[in-house]
Amino acid sequence: MKKWYKSAFCKGILILLAGISVTVLSICLSIGLVYPGQNYEELFTKKTEKHYEDTRGFSKQVWNETGELLRFLESKNLLEKDGKEDLTQAVTVEDLKNTGELKKGEGEFSFRLQDLLDRLDSGQNEIVVAQREDGTYHYMEFSEFIHASRQNEYLFPNEAETKKQQEAALKSMEEGIYLPSGKVLDKDGNTVYKEVWFYNEPFDATIKTTAGKTMVELANNSEIFNGSLEQMQEALDAMKTRVASLKEVYDSYKSYFAQGNTNLSYLYVNYDTKQLESNQEATWENVGNGLPNMQETDKYVVVAPKLADCSTNMAKDGVALSDWQHMVQSSLNYPENFRLIISVDTDYPIQDSFYNWAESYERYAPYVDSAIVIGAGAVLILLLSVIWLTAVAGRSNQQKELALTRFDKWKTEIWLCLIGCLGAPLVTEVIMAIEYYLYQINNYAESGYMESLRNGRISIAAFMGIGAGTFAAGLLFLVAYLSFVRRIKARNLWKNSICKWFLQSVAYIYKNRSSITKIVFIGSGMLILNLLMTSNSGFFILLGIAADVYVVIRIAKSNIEKEKIKKGITRIANGDAKYKISSAKLSKDNQEMAMQVNRIGEGIQNAVEKSLKDERLKTDLITNVSHDIKTPLTSIINYVGLLKQEKFDDPKIQRYLDILDAKSQRLKTLTEDVVEASKISSGNINLEFINLNLVEMIHQTTGEFTEKFEKKDLQAVVNIPEEPVIVRVDGRRMWRVIENIYNNAAKYAMPSTRLYVDMVANGKIVVLSLKNVSEYPLNITADELTERFIRGDVSRSTEGSGLGLSIAKNLTEMQGGKFKIYIDGDLFKVTITFPQMQPTVTKEGEM
Repeated sequence: MKKWYKSAFCKGILILLAGISVTVLSICLSIGLVYPGQNYEELFTKKTEKHYEDTRGFSKQVWNETGELLRFLESKNLLEKDGKEDLTQAVTVEDLKNTGELKKGEGEFSFRLQDLLDRLDSGQNEIVVAQREDGTYHYMEFSEFIHASRQNEYLFPNEAETKKQQEAALKSMEEGIYLPSGKVLDKDGNTVYKEVWFYNEPFDATIKTTAGKTMVELANNSEIFNGSLEQMQEALDAMKTRVASLKEVYDSYKSYFAQGNTNLSYLYVNYDTKQLESNQEATWENVGNGLPNMQETDKYVVVAPKLADCSTNMAKDGVALSDWQHMVQSSLNYPENFRLIISVDTDYPIQDSFYNWAESYERYAPYVDSAIVIGAGAVLILLLSVIWLTAVAGRSNQQKELALTRFDKWKTEIWLCLIGCLGAPLVTEVIMAIEYYLYQINNYAESGYMESLRNGRISIAAFMGIGAGTFAAGLLFLVAYLSFVRRIKARNLWKNSICKWFLQSVAYIYKNRSSITKIVFIGSGMLILNLLMTSNSGFFILLGIAADVYVVIRIAKSNIEKEKIKKGITRIANGDAKYKISSAKLSKDNQEMAMQVNRIGEGIQNAVEKSLKDERLKTDLITNVSHDIKTPLTSIINYVGLLKQEKFDDPKIQRYLDILDAKSQRLKTLTEDVVEASKISSGNINLEFINLNLVEMIHQTTGEFTEKFEKKDLQAVVNIPEEPVIVRVDGRRMWRVIENIYNNAAKYAMPSTRLYVDMVANGKIVVLSLKNVSEYPLNITADELTERFIRGDVSRSTEGSGLGLSIAKNLTEMQGGKFKIYIDGDLFKVTITFPQMQPTVTKEGEM
């Protein structure tokens, strides 16, 4: 198959291969992503370990579990008392600006744990802030402020002067919930507060400290907290959030890290605070021996204040001991004298997250190396397919031109929107599916999922779903990408865009702004009138109707005038250059257009008249010059003939006479050709049509040119009908046509070649053709060969005037025929076509 690599079948195979490669690659990546043994970047650089506990992934899992354990120990330390949860304990902060450190115990700003958990919402109490003249503040609820004002404890000089006005102001304040402006006085006229305003943030006015005080009471009675109501509320909110977070951690991990629920064992000892925490049976008497029941095959890590005292037997490329030390110290507020031992039973007797990950590792590890090789092969096939498809995009083995699909011809922005609308949801779904399954796998606490994973149900479904999604997304990407490539090759990415169309439209409108100004004003006026008509005013409705009628009449009149101008242009285009469009009753714009069209007609008429005049002058000049040349030329020819009759002994004289005779005859022929060409171009020629047997004329002409053909060793191959073929032409002119094309072949055909004369008659038309191989390169077009004084012999080394083919073509067309020249390399072919006439038969049976 020619250019098979561009065929539609080959492209289809490549697209299918690319889609399959993307699918295989996504599945291989998914296997790598769910592979729990080590970091993803090490899949290609590190050999797969035999057991999960020897991998970096295992040490990373222990690290993550320990981080959650430290959070649990922090919550346990805060929420428990004597080994049991006790929410009646008090917690406090020493600094309102540093609420991250909660401490057990009571203080001036301390609360019960249960109260903080019960009052997670701050509420929307309306608190009034009143500033005294000494700069201190007094806080009260809005209802308290209104009650005191009704008892005449507070007066508002800026709001009311009488008791009645005071009562009206209080009523307005209650209904609109606003406060008076300016000073607040007591009943004796003394200033109580220089200004009052609302505290606009949510405020918990009901929660009480361990001392039984609300925050309002605390702020009013303490110099430390007066003026710090906002900081107090922020500190309280932070305490609530912190306690709630620790309570959630405590509830989540209390049973998770309990003995018998996990393969992880821990022992934490703080020698300074005498704190001992463990999920094994550890006491102060045996803490020096480490974790009870820890076996030699267990994986462990020991963390202490000094890095030299830290140790681990987990993977060397796992988490560094310095990282372990930093995490533990920062999580436990940097204790000075402590020890933390973490151990994992690698026999995995308990089916916890370690068991699940080890099971998963044993399941997927054997396939990881194969997945890497297959994935690399898929990448290679994908790259080769995309490169191949890129190279042949828009190309076909059926045609050379760039082929665009209907989709490629859509506007660029519409194409992008369609691809985005189809591709974005599909890609999003695939990414979300991958993230979901990775999340489920990484959040190993969901034992139900891990149980399904171990049984092989969800994982296979997940791989199939991800594979199908990536296959569809890959095909969509290829469709969009190949369309993009074809658009780039066709250079229509910008040309076929709405943006370019819009910019061109704006530029076109701006360029022709003078022409559309009137339309813009009229359109704006009509829009305003239509908007006014919506007001249901009778005047505007009538005005709008009148304007609409006026516009319709103007448009109709303009269209009638344009049709009139169009007809005038058509008549001028058809040759009636004298036609004039009447512009008397036309509108201004159309009148100007009509006048311009009339001027064009006048210009055409003047140009035609000038051209005819020049042609007549040229014809007269050629005729007169030719006549003046012909008279002495005839004398020369006659005298040369007389001299040739004399018997000169000197051969040189005889040769000179032969040359004179040949050149004078050539000059005579040239003069006759020029005169005839001039007559033909001016139309000054009379034709006498007769029924002519074209077969007989071809035989006669071929016979007369036999001698000329033999001089160049040309063989004429004549293939014409035997029966007569009648055409109605001028006999003498038709003879000149045939003679000219034969003479052209005799002069310019390559020596020792054949020339073919063919005639085909079907009863309606007669087609005569003559073809030969040119001796000279034909570096000109067929139309140029029929122009006057144009010769195929550019060097002009042969005899000829360059008028033969031009005369033959003009004479053929004047007789109602068609004259065509075809050039294919050095092959020259001329065809002459005439209507065929039926032969007339006499009574004797002769034609």
